[in-house]
Amino acid sequence: MKLLNNILLLSIVISASNLSCLAQSITKNVPVNANANERYAFYLHGAIIQEKGINAVSEQYGKYEYTNILFALQKQGFNVISEARRKDTEVADYAAKIARQVGQLLEAGVPAKRITVIGASLGAYMTLEAAKLIENPEIKYVLLGLCGDYAVNLFMPSAGSFQGNFFSIFERSDSKGSCAPIFTKLPKGSAFTELELNMGNEHGFLYKPYDDWVKPLAEFAKK
Repeated sequence: MKLLNNILLLSIVISASNLSCLAQSITKNVPVNANANERYAFYLHGAIIQEKGINAVSEQYGKYEYTNILFALQKQGFNVISEARRKDTEVADYAAKIARQVGQLLEAGVPAKRITVIGASLGAYMTLEAAKLIENPEIKYVLLGLCGDYAVNLFMPSAGSFQGNFFSIFERSDSKGSCAPIFTKLPKGSAFTELELNMGNEHGFLYKPYDDWVKPLAEFAKK
């Protein structure tokens, strides 16, 4: 009987753990009843989804697993907010939308440290533009595959003014490299860290929810 009770207890614990994971949401907009005790992650996808839709396939990198990326973030304990952007979406306009949505979470009582904005490639451009508007040193930002020469030159004039906790992840074999030049100077209370991967799949590293970047991202967001 004792053994049976232990098995039942273990079964309940496992089920509760699974339900806890599945309880996190994936939505296109900020949830109506945001919970201040939960974590929220905005995911801004790369350009190919904006151009070709959620089933986009690159000849060079293969399928962009947009849906699987959202599920992977959900499994890490985030309420995920993401949408497939329209083809004609402008960077500045979408950055402003993200800034407004972050503001909605803050107004709902969600602590800034529980909010993370994740941008991949073109989405990372939007993420940095949103950071300019949000101006909150406790919001976390993850930049995936952003900093080629164009991005560095574009954002250098803003170096020293970005407020937030920034985490750049890039792949050694990718043409998009380190974002460190943009963050050489930061206002008090802001921070920058970076992770270089060595997967050998160039820009394709962000096309799938590889543990190589998903797990470090989650650890960063939960600090």
